[in-house]
Amino acid sequence: MLLLNKDARYKFLNDNGGGFYMVKYGGNEEPLYFSCHGDKDSKWWLEAPCDLRKFDGYDLNNKEDLIFIKEYGMLIYNEEVWEIDLPQAYPFLPKHVEMEKITESECLEWLVAKFEESTT
Repeated sequence: MLLLNKDARYKFLNDNGGGFYMVKYGGNEEPLYFSCHGDKDSKWWLEAPCDLRKFDGYDLNNKEDLIFIKEYGMLIYNEEVWEIDLPQAYPFLPKHVEMEKITESECLEWLVAKFEESTT
């Protein structure tokens, strides 16, 4: 959906909720995480770029490791342990953006694909 200004973006987010979105703007495409802050009279949305973090040293055949991975919100993709890091950022999106809600798994798959592209 094409959103032409901050008010339209906030209405879209209020209607669809926070979470992961694929955002296109100015020839760029990237996943962002939006979280709502404030109360019902003064809501505002924080936009956080999604970054990728890989963890080594986990045994995916070990029950305790799998419990730890699940409890701390890490994800397993291609037999490797990953986490989506969400650094807070000053609002940076331009006026015109396109946004589509995606799942955390879709975000991770996109990030891993971009990472693998950059390393080959």
